[in-house]
Amino acid sequence: MSLSNIQSKIETLLFNYLIKEGHIIEDTGYSYNYKRYTFIDLHSIYKSTFDLKTIDFLNDSMDLIADIHAYIKMNHQSNMIKPPLEEYQCDMDIMNDQIDSIQL
Repeated sequence: MSLSNIQSKIETLLFNYLIKEGHIIEDTGYSYNYKRYTFIDLHSIYKSTFDLKTIDFLNDSMDLIADIHAYIKMNHQSNMIKPPLEEYQCDMDIMNDQIDSIQL
């Protein structure tokens, strides 16, 4: 399993459950008891202890997912800064010479 695979799974998970129509998680912007995320069906003011624990678990999980996603974005090979163009110039010169040598 590669970092890009994990990154893709995280992005798909967040899209499906947080953004896509029919999502089940809502970003409340820390409006409820300083918890950013809650489940759509838990809008009642009177929540059970179990409901509060699931909200805590959801928020801790979302924080962890965000940290993993940020780490992958910063450290994954394909997200690294590319070398300056000069390093590729030699290859481009060779390719241009080969193209010029083709007779039509």
